[in-house]
Amino acid sequence: MSLPFRQRRLESMAQLHELTALEQWRLLQKGELGVVELTAHYLGRIARLNPHLGAFHEVSAEAALRRALHVQTDV
Repeated sequence: MSLPFRQRRLESMAQLHELTALEQWRLLQKGELGVVELTAHYLGRIARLNPHLGAFHEVSAEAALRRALHVQTDV
């Protein structure tokens, strides 16, 4: 099963976290990146890296994804 075109394109450009905030914003504005997709990416990084870094005491992933869905669909 192949990846959707948008995901393949993003992966070929760079990892999302390697993009600047301005580059991410531009992709969001053009509809080439979704708010939920970006939020899920960062939540995944937090889940993978935080046990070693201890940067976050509490992560409200479900709330973050709910908010991202709200922004993506209603704003």
